[in-house]
Amino acid sequence: MFEDAPSDARPAGIAAGAPVENSLTVHFPYECSGYHTAFNAFAARRVSCCFPRKEKGIAEIAVGAIPGAKSGCEEPLRVQLEGIIGPTRKEQGVLQYDLLRDLREPRRFVFFERWESEDALAAHAKSAHIAAYRQAVADWVEHPEIRVVSKIA
Repeated sequence: MFEDAPSDARPAGIAAGAPVENSLTVHFPYECSGYHTAFNAFAARRVSCCFPRKEKGIAEIAVGAIPGAKSGCEEPLRVQLEGIIGPTRKEQGVLQYDLLRDLREPRRFVFFERWESEDALAAHAKSAHIAAYRQAVADWVEHPEIRVVSKIA
């Protein structure tokens, strides 16, 4: 649980002592109870996330965005990816926005995102910093994947 984790080790939006339900396999310096792989694309690339309990009727969604860098473009892409974290974490409706790097395929990055709703995610997709990011990295990314999922158990 998060009670023992230092505040800087918790994902954005997870307060100390927050009740936690199911989670995906954790690769952060803390443990969550239980795990599941929510979608096939992440079965081999276990991505971390903990879902705080929400009131019934709120449609929280999660996103796995996996941009792969073309050979030789890893570092410029990483810099651009890190550049969108701050503005995105300030957006309304974002619950978690974490950037990870695949340990077995270092050219592949993984964003794990949690949003209050699909509307919040849609607003993010239309934001100026995401538009600028897409334009900047258009020639550096290959085989991008985006998975939008919702918790079922």
